[in-house]
Amino acid sequence: MQQLSRLDTKVDDLRRETDAKASKLETKLTELYKETDTRIGRLETTVAEFHKETEARIGKLETKIESLEARMESLEPRIDKLEARIDRLDAKIDARVDGLQQEFRNCTRWIVGTIVAVAGVAIALASWLF
Repeated sequence: MQQLSRLDTKVDDLRRETDAKASKLETKLTELYKETDTRIGRLETTVAEFHKETEARIGKLETKIESLEARMESLEPRIDKLEARIDRLDAKIDARVDGLQQEFRNCTRWIVGTIVAVAGVAIALASWLF
């Protein structure tokens, strides 16, 4: 019986020790859960702030893009007018160059004709004189 009573005492001691360790583990687990929840809360707050900031920046970029698109659309008629003007000026320049080329050909023909005529007169004079 004495052995039985010692065994009961040992079992009771082991139970108390096990209960104390289990209680400590539960406390540590509770603290870990609280700390994890706190960290997750901070991360969620940081992510939410980052999301807000990103959304604000995206909004600003979209506004700038829309502004640039509007400016591009307003410039298109001016660009079209300038292109038409360049085309007209190009046509005028081509016409003037063609006119100058024709005038140059005419002058060249006249000069060549004059030189041939003078040469003919000179030959005729030379043959008449000699």
